[in-house]
Amino acid sequence: MSVRWCAHPMFHRNTTRIGSKPTHPRADRKVDDELANDYDEQIRLLTLAPSNWGRLQIQDFFACNQWQARKALLLRSSYGQLSRVTNFDGNQPMDPRLIDEIKRFYEDDGISRKDNLPSKYLEGLLNNQVSRFDEVFWMIWYPSQSSSQNGGDNDNVKSTNNKIALQRIEGSVDDLLEEIDLQWHKFLKHSYTTTQQFEYIKLIKQEASEQNSIVIQMDFSENHNLLIQHEVMQAHWTAAQAAIFTADITVSKDQHHSIAIISDYLSHDVQFVHAAQGIIVSYLRGLHPSVKHFNYVSDGAGQHFKNNKSILNLTYHQSDFGIHASWTFSSTAHGKGPMDGIGAAIKYRATRRVLSGIAEDAILTPEQLYKFAQQDSKIKVG
Repeated sequence: MSVRWCAHPMFHRNTTRIGSKPTHPRADRKVDDELANDYDEQIRLLTLAPSNWGRLQIQDFFACNQWQARKALLLRSSYGQLSRVTNFDGNQPMDPRLIDEIKRFYEDDGISRKDNLPSKYLEGLLNNQVSRFDEVFWMIWYPSQSSSQNGGDNDNVKSTNNKIALQRIEGSVDDLLEEIDLQWHKFLKHSYTTTQQFEYIKLIKQEASEQNSIVIQMDFSENHNLLIQHEVMQAHWTAAQAAIFTADITVSKDQHHSIAIISDYLSHDVQFVHAAQGIIVSYLRGLHPSVKHFNYVSDGAGQHFKNNKSILNLTYHQSDFGIHASWTFSSTAHGKGPMDGIGAAIKYRATRRVLSGIAEDAILTPEQLYKFAQQDSKIKVG
């Protein structure tokens, strides 16, 4: 009588036992055909081989390939017998049925965020104490508009320029709730991005160390007007300016540096930033020769920070300055940072000296501002 059996479910599932001395021993248990056909399951079953067997013995006895034998030995030594095979090829594609089920769940009217607008919550707070038709006003930052009179059918046409101004908007309560709903999704995205980036910047500052990585948070300060006390009226239109580039450096939790670079080059561009990076790197490597990495932190201004030229300079940072670097960009409208206070301190002290002193105390050129800032503050000035 023929008996369907197999001790190793690789290539012998249909072998029949013939004679008193079969080629292969009888299996201790019946092996499921579907499991035997699965490639990863075959490797899992190979982990049951005797512990003193090597790759060649497993390969010869089970008639498997060398990759399966090697994988089985590694799997057993790491996780034990009958361990599941771990896929190291990255994320595997999801079942399309599962994807459709997830989409249906989040598109359901009871779940979708589209229906969870703030106006419904605010309406509950009003509690019928305020009519939706009551007149109200609110303030919003919006591109400013200018009116022009053409003398035709389009009198008082409003044109939009690139300047952002705080606008006073008048309308009904219903209009206000509608405006909040329109801005809600933008606000959620911006709030999430800002929060995550703030937490990451906080983390890299906490992990900063003199032996590993130093965080350099940098930005341009507004060009400083070199005021003159009792100046004539015409001098207001020809006042000289000085550019101020500031950086707050975090070496460790308890060690910080403040740097201000003053120049007569007034353009806020990539060339200025690259030159400033050279000054900052030279200064910090002189103080901390064991540092291995710089992490620049700045806003996403496309004119001088977040553009293809700056990223190209970053790829050559090692060859230009002899040290590796990375760059972290904060979100738009991220608020003021410590480097903004550095520029404000220099401007305030310079203006106070000019307006409270005598004519000889006037600061007329960027070079004189540079010399004054070196003497009057604890900020490293370059």
